[in-house]
Amino acid sequence: MDLQEYKPIVEALIFASQSPLTADKIVEVIEDENLKKGDVKEIVDVLNNEYEKEGRAFKIFELAGGYEFRTISEFGDYLRRLYSIKKSFKLSKSALETLSIIAYKQPVTRIEIEMIRNVAAAY
Repeated sequence: MDLQEYKPIVEALIFASQSPLTADKIVEVIEDENLKKGDVKEIVDVLNNEYEKEGRAFKIFELAGGYEFRTISEFGDYLRRLYSIKKSFKLSKSALETLSIIAYKQPVTRIEIEMIRNVAAAY
């Protein structure tokens, strides 16, 4: 198999991984004796060159001994703004009632809450 054919496989594996994916793990998953650890590094370099040419907002970084998708630094301000937007959460009437009981009578058990409210508080 040509290295070009491994590109989408390597890309998919790195994209789907929840933690940095090592070259050894990639080689292990692909199960092809022709693919070596050094080939993975070469494939990642080719992918990153393609992302840069296309002006993508992300690239594959080597982190903690493995590879991981990350956004490039020039978009950091936008991402900080995205995650600093305050979200408003509304509690249901029953949740507020339960929290009020907990605040007033703590420590309190679930059974005691149910006896005070006269309804199941498992939810």
